[in-house]
Amino acid sequence: MAEEWAIFEALHIAWDLGVNKLVVESDAAEVLGIITDPSFTGGSLLLLEIRNFLLRDWQVKLVVIDHAVNRVADALAKLGISCSSFLDVCPAHLRFWVNQDSLGFVFPPM
Repeated sequence: MAEEWAIFEALHIAWDLGVNKLVVESDAAEVLGIITDPSFTGGSLLLLEIRNFLLRDWQVKLVVIDHAVNRVADALAKLGISCSSFLDVCPAHLRFWVNQDSLGFVFPPM
């Protein structure tokens, strides 16, 4: 459910910002599979909302990635568990990983 919420919020924020091309990366292959499987008719209202977002006039690509590839998203997800506000600036302890991600570096899992 947390992965679905994260995807929904990402789509919602991107849409509100006027983004017309978006790549959503997640290590939750099962969730992405359910979202993109037209034969899957069960699921939550949240799943239906995500699918409705995907039908809008924009290009959204859902991509499964290895957990170790996106340390920043993992760290932010863990931070989000204990934080109830939206971050305006990058937390100091994540700046190294953000810089590494922006340069395309991939590190093995810790």
